[in-house]
Amino acid sequence: MLRAMLTGRSDVLIVGAGPAGAAAGTFLARMGLAVACVDRARFPRDKTCGDAVSSAGLEIAAAMGAELSQLPHATVRAAAAILPDGERIVRHYGAHPGAIVPRLALDDLLRQRMQAAGVTLHEGVAVRTLLRDGDHFVGAEGPALRWQARVVLAADGPGSVAWAALGREYPRGAQLGVAATVYLRNAQPQEPGVSEHYFERDLPCGYGWLF
Repeated sequence: MLRAMLTGRSDVLIVGAGPAGAAAGTFLARMGLAVACVDRARFPRDKTCGDAVSSAGLEIAAAMGAELSQLPHATVRAAAAILPDGERIVRHYGAHPGAIVPRLALDDLLRQRMQAAGVTLHEGVAVRTLLRDGDHFVGAEGPALRWQARVVLAADGPGSVAWAALGREYPRGAQLGVAATVYLRNAQPQEPGVSEHYFERDLPCGYGWLF
């Protein structure tokens, strides 16, 4: 089935509706700008992540009007690095705790707040190329997209379409890193409110988190 071409124009086009794109869109729309956002996924969508939100991130979410207390979450008041010999190195966050919030719920709530601020979101739309006019990016194209804007913000992660648009090669490392997220029942840190980071000899150059 052929998909209809999505076309339009806005003051700002944001590529990616994750936390960064949703936050930018929310605040720009509140300033009175016409903002459009495209994301190749459809929400709610999950993302492999540690689910950690810093105290600064919590402040931004609150400023967006996102009440994270209504989502499944855990407060993180300290972090412990657990070394192979069992030694624990603990850092306490004091009056500025963070939180653990599943990305499936967090990103969808931020997306809702972005739309509530007046941003037009187009889901399931992939971007392949950013359109350039001199030193400015003025739009984007994809298999089913042709969009023009005064400003384009690329918030689509490490492998962003912005690399090619800037004429730069994505800096790939010599090693491949793999992340995995697992939700377990009846598994908890030794101390409530402490995220535990295990550094094991069986995980060369890697570690595991338990929140």
